[in-house]
Amino acid sequence: MGEPPVHLRVAAAAQRLGAAHGNVWLVVGAARDASSIKAIRSVAPDAGCLIPGVGAQGGDLSAALAAAGPNVMINATRSIIYAAPHRDQLVQAARSEAESMLAAMRDAIDFQNL
Repeated sequence: MGEPPVHLRVAAAAQRLGAAHGNVWLVVGAARDASSIKAIRSVAPDAGCLIPGVGAQGGDLSAALAAAGPNVMINATRSIIYAAPHRDQLVQAARSEAESMLAAMRDAIDFQNL
């Protein structure tokens, strides 16, 4: 049993590839608790992280950002594209949802320590 879980072995391999070749990213879901993100960051601190799972899937944006640190991209598609039930309301509702998510990201990030 002594081996790390598969996701941590993949993250460590990505860290090595990134060190050798640059620009390696991992997809790390936020729909579960942020401890997975923190564990992955512990073995791949330099890899970029695409983090889906916030918004419609219910992931905690603040916790994900706190665990991931810098070099992340948050993906929230469904909560934006399905923000309104009718097409004539969609543009304004999608804009509002995107602006709300942006404000939440700004609140969660400590820009002074980046």
